[in-house]
Amino acid sequence: MTDNTSWKDFLDLIAKLVGLAASISIVASLIFDWGFFFALNLSFLEIPSGLSDHVRSALIWFPKVVTALGGIFVFEMLTRRIEQGMSEEEIIRSSSNPEQTARLRDSPYKLVAYSAVFLVVAYVLVGDILLAMLPFGLIVLWFIFSGWAQSHPRIIKRRPFHLRLAAHFLPPIAIWLFFAGYNDAVRMFQSTVPSSRLTLTNATSPTPATLLRQLDRGILIKDADNTVSFLPWSEIKKVETSGKYTSSKGALCSWFGVACIQASNSAASKQETKSNQPLQTTPPQTARP
Repeated sequence: MTDNTSWKDFLDLIAKLVGLAASISIVASLIFDWGFFFALNLSFLEIPSGLSDHVRSALIWFPKVVTALGGIFVFEMLTRRIEQGMSEEEIIRSSSNPEQTARLRDSPYKLVAYSAVFLVVAYVLVGDILLAMLPFGLIVLWFIFSGWAQSHPRIIKRRPFHLRLAAHFLPPIAIWLFFAGYNDAVRMFQSTVPSSRLTLTNATSPTPATLLRQLDRGILIKDADNTVSFLPWSEIKKVETSGKYTSSKGALCSWFGVACIQASNSAASKQETKSNQPLQTTPPQTARP
């Protein structure tokens, strides 16, 4: 009876965790899409997006999250190994000059704080030239503000730890997701080469366009005149996106022309012919009126 109860509790816990993860993913996707549409001067009211469209957005931001967490994990392991697993207090106490070591250990944090202030102020002054670095500055400034605002002994005593933890980390996560979507939209919109060719139902020849987003009800594109348009699937006959595999030559071949392995002409020609064929997407039947 005990084993059955424990398995039931375990399955209930797994079901709750899956539901919580799904809810968090939807909220994260909404923030990501909000940044994406905001960069294009659009809102959710102007885009006929559904819940499945926002769930699909997780396929865009989730690899970025995994990469960022992986980088943080590797960096933490590296610094722990260099510092021989000692805490900050142990490193300072074990040095011959604790005061100088404390100042030296604190200097990188001051440099990061000053850099964050500089980046935010510089973005206000010069604009999108520093757009890629703006999230870093905002996140660092929030960590500094949150740490100061919640450091009073009465706040620490009266406010539960999980609330202070959420207030400390949730806003930076939201900032990162928003600007991840924002920067994606800017990068795609500023692309000078159309990524796709569209064949409309009332046209015989394809039209070049930059595909910004595929939705259940249609697609969002950048036209040749740098305007953003939404086309329902009922007006689209075919979407062609060219893809080509490019092999990695390595540093020796790219920089010095050494150790370059070339495929035979016939094989390379066959591969190029095959890879240059556009990927064709037909409108989903369920999305047509």
